[in-house]
Parts: sequence; structure tokens; C-alpha cells
Amino acid sequence: MQNSDATWWAELRAEFPYLQDHVFAWSGGQVPIAVSVRAAIERVMAAWDDDPVTLSQREWAVFDGAREEVATMLRCPAERVAVSESTSHAMSVATAMVLARWQRAGAPAANAVLHWDCHPASSYQWLIASQQHPSLSVRWATRGDHEDPVQALVASADEETIAVVATHVAWRSGAALDLAALGSYHRAASWALLVDAAQSAGAVPLGLYADDIDFIGFPGYKWLLGPPGIGYLVLGADWVDEPSPISGWAAVRDFPVDVTEFKPMPGGSGVRYGMPNFIPLAGSQAALRLINRAGIDRISARVADLTGALLNGLDELGFDPVTPRPASQRAGVCSVEVPDLEQAVAALAEHRISTMPELNYIRLDLHAFNNDEDVARILDCFAGLRP
Repeated sequence: MQNSDATWWAELRAEFPYLQDHVFAWSGGQVPIAVSVRAAIERVMAAWDDDPVTLSQREWAVFDGAREEVATMLRCPAERVAVSESTSHAMSVATAMVLARWQRAGAPAANAVLHWDCHPASSYQWLIASQQHPSLSVRWATRGDHEDPVQALVASADEETIAVVATHVAWRSGAALDLAALGSYHRAASWALLVDAAQSAGAVPLGLYADDIDFIGFPGYKWLLGPPGIGYLVLGADWVDEPSPISGWAAVRDFPVDVTEFKPMPGGSGVRYGMPNFIPLAGSQAALRLINRAGIDRISARVADLTGALLNGLDELGFDPVTPRPASQRAGVCSVEVPDLEQAVAALAEHRISTMPELNYIRLDLHAFNNDEDVARILDCFAGLRP
């Protein structure tokens, strides 16, 4: 992207032909395909067509290339980045690593503390684990513990806590946890900190907190602009030498090897299973390049400004979005309740505004490729839906 703030977002917008006749407001779900993402996918398809025998040898470069792009975005070493297929997959690997360390210690009585807004992508693993291990229990931090979610999580933890699990940005309200505060408590604690960043990776800088979090999981689609089927797990420095208990033949450096021994590569390189899905992985690498060319700091500022303008406009129209107003307490998710959901969905379609309802809310998730005209069109639509 060029240096001018007047042009960088326009160049990003030009990557998405869908935006020529639509307002897109569901970046927390699945963005349209970018020109460069399509080109990367088509390149792998062409390579497959041209020489299927050597495809697997030649395309491992996109595996490590995507990891390098994630490392650039989070400002951490690439060895800490592992590839997964989704947030759920990433958080499952993280959960398995924590449980393996706990079991090596003898599996004493223990608990995991979960935030009240934990998405199923990061909570179900612990519910299953508690059913499989009688000595492990799950505690849900509640507003009764403390209105501030970080304080509630910390208050629920004790000397038997092996993990604190949180969703950074709530998928229903868009409210963001204070990761700086949570990380500061974690430094003095013995529990592992697992963060689901599905609604923040690509919308806000996470590198500021990466050194204070043991595991950060997120998908390569949504705010990271890529195709579904790819996700990432960023390991804390203390876990780089910890072998993943979920593994496969591709985790070792040289193949074929003695099948009676397992010597995985270190860090994220060793969190590999079998043949990767090179097609969406190439698309994800291209999408991550878009993020890094634009710069996550500029993207975050752009998203904050557009979302702030949208929230102000909705307030003026008499709506009351559940999303917090201060930019420091949100990312890109914006949820607003409407008096008639069916009417709202029809009006959005008429105005060619692409989004999806979540429960009783309309999600209006704006990315850096959106602009002021998009905000105006959304507000014009909502003017006809006044509560």
C-alpha cells in the first residue's frame, strides 16, 4: 500500500470487486474474495493441473510463508506460529497441550476458568475434557464475581487453576476484553492463558499482547480476509519446545523416518499433521500480505473510525447498539437490536447491504475496505427502521 492515508484504503478496496455494487458489513463472518487471494488460489490449481506429482513438494512454501505473514502481523518469531484449519482446531491443540502438561504432573485436582462470553470455539474443548477427567472441573466467571470481565476471571482462579480461557471480542456484543490487564495478571500466575481472537485478529493489533498470552487462536478468514478452512495458533515462548499431543507424519523434519520414534520439529513447525490444504492456505498467505502491506495499526485506526461514525449515527437515529462506544473497548464487531428483524433483513437486502443477523441483532461489521459512503448508506437504511 502507498503511504498516503487518502489512497491506501482505496487500493485495498479495489481488491474486492464485490464492493462495486454492495455495501459489505459482515467482516466478522466472511469477507468477499480479494483479487490477489483468487490469483493465489488459481496459481495452486494451475500447478496441480500442470504437475500433480510434485505438487506436495513445491507447495510447502505457502505453509511457511503464511506462518511468516502471521509472525509479521503479531511481531513475533515465526517459530511460534502454527497452522490449523480453524479457531476451534487451534484452541483444541492449545487445550491438548495444557492438558498434556497437567497429566505429566500427575493430573491433580484442577480447574479451568472460562469467561462468560467464551465462544464455543474455545469452550467446548474444556467441557469435553472435564467429562473425560473427573479431577478436572470447569468454572464460569460471571458478572456476579465482578462486572469487569478481567477481574471476574482472576477472582475465579485459584491455586488449582491450570487454564484461563477467554474470547477477546464477544461475537454477540462486540465488547473487547482488556488483554493488557489480563496479561499483567497472567505474568504472576501459574495458569495458562488461552485467547480466542477470531473477532480481533486482523482488526486490531495483537502483537502488543502476544508475549503475555500462552495461546492465541484465530481463523484465516473473517478480518484476515482469507478463505475458510485455514486458521492459526500462536504459541507463547514457554510452549515452543512443548510437543503437540495432536500430530502426524508431517510434524517430523525428515521423511521417511523410523516409525517407532517421534521427533517433531520445534515450535509451530512441529504442529503439522498430514498434507496441508495448500489451496486455501495459498489464499490465506495472499490475504495476510494485504493486511501486512496496509499495516495492522492503520487498519485498526480505520476500523475504529468507521465503527465510531456508525455507532454515533445509530445513536442519533434512536437505536441503542450493544457494542461499547469507546474504541478501546471494541474492535470491528457492531451489533444493533432492531424492532422488527424480518423487516430489517428485507431493508438491508433492498439497499444491497450484505450482512447477517445474530440472534436478535443485526451485525454491522466494517473493515478497512469500507468507506464513509458505506456508513451513510447503512444509516440511510436504518433511518427507515427507527425504533
